[in-house]
Amino acid sequence: MAMDLASPEPEDGPRRGGRVRKTVERYNPPARAAEQEGEDEQDESDLSDEEPTRQPGKKRMSNGRPKKLAKPKKKDVGEEIPVEPVDGFKNDSALFNALLSPDIALQQVVDDWVETYQQTENDEVSEKASMQEMVLFFVRCCGLSANVDEDEAMDEDDIIGTIERIQDESVHRTAAVYPLVSKTKNLRPFRNNLNNLVHRLIKTLALTPCLYETSTAKGARSAAILPLLLSWLHSMSSSPLRPIRHTSTYITLKMISALAEVASEISQDLSVKQRQRDVEVQKGGKGPAALKRVKTLEEKVNEAGTKKAALDAALNDSFDTLFVHRVRDADPAIRKDCLRELGVWIKKYEEFYVTRTHLQYLSKSLNDPDAHARVEAVKAASNLFSGDQQSPGARDFLSRLAPRLVEIALRDVDLSVRVNAISLITQIDQTGMLADPQEHTQRTAEDPRQRVARLMFNHEPRIRKAIGGFVRGLYEEDVQKLQTQWAGAKQGKKKRSAAEDDIMERLRYKALAALLVGVSRSLEESDVGSSRQGAESNTMASWAKAAVESLRNDFEELQEWHKLAEYLLLDHSQNEESWLMEDDEETMMLHVLVESVKQDDSDGDDLTKTLIDVVPRLFTKHQADSDRISGILTLVKHMKLSVYAEMRKMTAYESLWDDVIKQFLQHTDEDVLKNAAAAIDHLASEDSTANTNSTKLVELEDNLFASLRETINGEEVFSMTLEDDQLITLQAILLRIKLLQKTVDISDAFESEEGGQSSVWEIVLAFAERGEVGYKAESMLVEQAIRVILFHIARLLKNLTKSEDASKLESVNVKINRAVKMYDRLALMPGNASDSVRQKAFRSFLELHTMCRTPAAAACTLTMNSEVQNRVGQSFGQIAEAFISDQGETDDSRALNENLFLKVAASFVGAVQCGVLDIDHAKDPLALFGRCGPTYDAVTKKLAEVLRDEGIYNKQADLVQHVADSALKASFTTFLEGDDEEPTATVALAKTIASSFIVHGTHFTVLRQIHPNDVCDMHRSCLDFISRRLANYHRQLKSGNRKSGLNQDHAQRKFNQCLAFFKVLVHLLGPITGTGAVSIRKEMEEIWKTTGMRPGNAKAWDSWRAYDKRLVNIASKDPNVKMMVTQKAVEDEDSAESSEHEEEATEAAEEDEVALESEASGPKSSTPLKRSRQNLSRDPVEAEEEEVEEPEEPIERSPEPFADVEMNLNVEEVEPDEGRSGKAQNGSEPKKRKVRR
Repeated sequence: MAMDLASPEPEDGPRRGGRVRKTVERYNPPARAAEQEGEDEQDESDLSDEEPTRQPGKKRMSNGRPKKLAKPKKKDVGEEIPVEPVDGFKNDSALFNALLSPDIALQQVVDDWVETYQQTENDEVSEKASMQEMVLFFVRCCGLSANVDEDEAMDEDDIIGTIERIQDESVHRTAAVYPLVSKTKNLRPFRNNLNNLVHRLIKTLALTPCLYETSTAKGARSAAILPLLLSWLHSMSSSPLRPIRHTSTYITLKMISALAEVASEISQDLSVKQRQRDVEVQKGGKGPAALKRVKTLEEKVNEAGTKKAALDAALNDSFDTLFVHRVRDADPAIRKDCLRELGVWIKKYEEFYVTRTHLQYLSKSLNDPDAHARVEAVKAASNLFSGDQQSPGARDFLSRLAPRLVEIALRDVDLSVRVNAISLITQIDQTGMLADPQEHTQRTAEDPRQRVARLMFNHEPRIRKAIGGFVRGLYEEDVQKLQTQWAGAKQGKKKRSAAEDDIMERLRYKALAALLVGVSRSLEESDVGSSRQGAESNTMASWAKAAVESLRNDFEELQEWHKLAEYLLLDHSQNEESWLMEDDEETMMLHVLVESVKQDDSDGDDLTKTLIDVVPRLFTKHQADSDRISGILTLVKHMKLSVYAEMRKMTAYESLWDDVIKQFLQHTDEDVLKNAAAAIDHLASEDSTANTNSTKLVELEDNLFASLRETINGEEVFSMTLEDDQLITLQAILLRIKLLQKTVDISDAFESEEGGQSSVWEIVLAFAERGEVGYKAESMLVEQAIRVILFHIARLLKNLTKSEDASKLESVNVKINRAVKMYDRLALMPGNASDSVRQKAFRSFLELHTMCRTPAAAACTLTMNSEVQNRVGQSFGQIAEAFISDQGETDDSRALNENLFLKVAASFVGAVQCGVLDIDHAKDPLALFGRCGPTYDAVTKKLAEVLRDEGIYNKQADLVQHVADSALKASFTTFLEGDDEEPTATVALAKTIASSFIVHGTHFTVLRQIHPNDVCDMHRSCLDFISRRLANYHRQLKSGNRKSGLNQDHAQRKFNQCLAFFKVLVHLLGPITGTGAVSIRKEMEEIWKTTGMRPGNAKAWDSWRAYDKRLVNIASKDPNVKMMVTQKAVEDEDSAESSEHEEEATEAAEEDEVALESEASGPKSSTPLKRSRQNLSRDPVEAEEEEVEEPEEPIERSPEPFADVEMNLNVEEVEPDEGRSGKAQNGSEPKKRKVRR
């Protein structure tokens, strides 16, 4: 039914009551679209002479009140709002148009409408016009174009019928995007303006008696405004159309928020007036003046009570009619709006909404499936803390809600929900509702507060930031307990050893240390999977790092880390004072100090000045503890070393060097040595102290290499027997050399043979060669020696320049050759070397060749012949298979094995990229794609770039085809040998290889691609590969019997696995052309004929059908294929016509011969011969043809749409599922074809 956009028809006579219809000036924008001109003409026709209009000179009947002064006529609201029209939305509502302007003065708009409405007392026509304008505003806000006349706007009993009419008119034209949710530029200010307009409307009406009129006390109007508007909005909120339902619900919620604010103000005013009345009554005055005051106050109390009762009734009605239904709406946006506004109501009108009836919807909404709704529910609950004091209902509700909030904070899938839940839990905990009154001094691991506190170690930064306030509350509680204990112990002693303020400060740090250690221990003891997974690691240093990130903004104690340093420098070995820390607490706080310094963004000079005094003292105190000294060494990297020279504290600087060197030479822990090497690098890089640095480095080299020579004591390295202590010492020395090589150039001292002693190079090389013996206990020592040799050669290559003399180059080449031979024997030759040594040697072998391919090492080139490359490929395959088959017994061992294997894989891929290994060897790591984890896949994807460069830019497409083909077959063979249902790894490999076939530009345009013929060859090879396996299992299925049911199941499962290979091939059709697709399909047809298989309807064949359909689509889009098929069809037609002509000529000759014989044997008749010759004078086919309709019996077709090019099909339009219909492809009836009788 078309919607009538014109105004209602004019009435023939005056309406009831003797009043005539009042003309309402409508908003008419200055520029209307051309398509709306007809509507304008209709609107103007409504103002004809046939419609009675109000006479301006007609007097109103006196109502006993003085006549108001005439006010200057205001311009229509629409005339002051230059609004840009919005496509799809009508703009015949002045109020709606006002919402589209970002700079509109909404208060003036509201004042104009309220003033107009106030003037409608005893004027039904004006009242209807005003209400029609407001109702039309609601409809336009929904994005609808339907009209509402004045009678419909005022008819409260038929609102549902009017809404149903609007729905029927709009159901087919309602846009998916309506003003409330639209993101277009013109509608951007709509939502904010709508909020302001509704709020200002209610606040302005609250200044008049109109707002408090009810259905039973309507005043001088035919309907009370608030019940009427709410009736419209409540009815619209149950509409099945989302624009109507959502918009009306949103407007109602905003209206209730404004009403709640007004009701709260009236309630407060009522309380004040009641107190004033009670005071006046208590005075007991009997005089006329006193009685008058009491009467006046009583009237004010009654007036305020009446207003409050009217608003409370409206709020109750809206809650029961609208909120309880829409808070369960299917649309999460509506549920979110309801919960958000409920929080506003709780905050603005607490005495009305803080009841169990209203708050129950918050607790239910915490289980909402939509994360945004859960966030709003938590935020709404937090508004219960807005007041100074909480009502008993709020406390009871929050105490019941707390356990659920704890679970949300720990386990919710949405971060925003968890963050808001933590904030609310913090507020609840501050009231003491979470604390257990029976709680002991030490909180248990399952205590709710302890479980929440563990979130400070969570892996999400937002969670760690949010938990700081909660932990601060626990900390203050613990501090209070310690101070109470200290005050009790203080009474028994006459004199204290420190000032009272210092003791209080130490107690605060003691409480923080105990809290952090207690929470970290509970994390270890807890069996909660989510909390365990949330911890970054189980080391003290990582916990301290997470704690500082979480608590720094809430704890001044962590920002003033210099006080913490002074506290740590005290002697905590005594157990008499309550502020002394235990060992774990001291270790934790030391790491907290280190992390606090790292995160300090203050001036570097001030920080260094403090550390100059603190670091040496910390070295002295904690030098025996490797865990603590490791953290202290990291402080050196944060020092601005130029401050030493500026302050002329070179003695202190030399002392710092001595402390670092001492830790480097004494400790054997790898973390300590790494941090010490980093500190040495930081010290050596300072230019202002270069002389001191050089001296200290020489001293370090001498001490380090002297310790190595002293340990071997002049024995033959290769044949000497190593004791356990000697082995540990040598491992530590080689580790120190390796770490120092990375930061400092020690190559000269490394090769020095001063005093006739063997150089460190020879000693380390001999240790590396001991790996051939295969002693498992010496594996770590040999691995260190292998890497030391590699790093030394890397330093030599880095130091090479073009001006180097030939003797130095020859020396470097000699060392390289010796290292290569040693690596070859350990990694590639059969022997007794352990697996870990082989992996380390294999990796170093490849990295050494890679380094010699760089431009800097052009003078020391190193090549690898094909025989060695083959052995390298075989070794990589063995290492990979060992990694896949042996995943380790524990998580740590699996992580270690994976780390070692990934390093080997990265070295192999790098060797292929640099050209050390031929591109053909890329098939070995590619075949493992998808089987060794995401990190391995990310490394191996680099090989796809190599294939792309070789195939597209270097024109080596045949080589790329061979590598891709081999990798795919090897990967799928591995799949067939397993029990997986889907070839996930092979499909992932196919997608990666496909990226090497094409170079895409912007918008997926093809810039370059590999030649399609090479891809076709690869598909043919893959089809041959899979057809052999399919044929094998097909024979097993055909030759099976009932007794071999198990073998039949196995064969069927493997047959289905083989069919999954087409899922792989479908991703490799990118560069294929139409002719190639046709040739591949012919190849498949040949395979089916040769093997005797035919595609079936089973689900296992879906992958083949998808592959075949893709080929058809490719062919149908190729104009060459269409031309070829058309040309073939024409040739077939010509051949058929030629054959028919020959057949007709033969038949005509036979008839002539029969006629001649008849003439010779009987009466002469020229009729047969004449008829025959007449027939020959025409087309011999046309002479004997008739048009007959094709039979409607089903035509048997091949399951392949165009299995052969000779089939006369229009491949441009035929799809695999088409061609089976009895109609032609264009939907017409079947064509008639000519057939011989």
